[in-house]
Amino acid sequence: MFTPLQKHQETFKKAGGSHAAGIFNNHFKLLTIREDIGRHNAVDKCVGSLLQNNSLKSGMYLLVSGRVSYEIVSKAFLAKIPVIVAVSACSSMAVDFAKEFGICLIGFTRENKMTVYANPSYLKTKIGL
Repeated sequence: MFTPLQKHQETFKKAGGSHAAGIFNNHFKLLTIREDIGRHNAVDKCVGSLLQNNSLKSGMYLLVSGRVSYEIVSKAFLAKIPVIVAVSACSSMAVDFAKEFGICLIGFTRENKMTVYANPSYLKTKIGL
């Protein structure tokens, strides 16, 4: 899933110092991608762009290029996005929040590996993994 993000990271290609966030629908179609020097800002920009297009309810998967903090989990919860996937680690508070909010939280997603930190049943019931 990260290949579509990487393909659209123009700022990262030029400067190497930005984070990206992307939101996909339930068919894994990229709905929006945004970059920013701050990973939280990239998430805010994604959610905002979908709000402006009145298509936030189609968002099912939030992908982030960096770490996941509890703030990012809170933003996904408020946006009603049930799955967060990260290239990097998830903080312990992010894991706690995800468990409490019912969000499937996945980190260290690289090649054919991932670590599911919270609510793995979502993957079985919704995706069939």
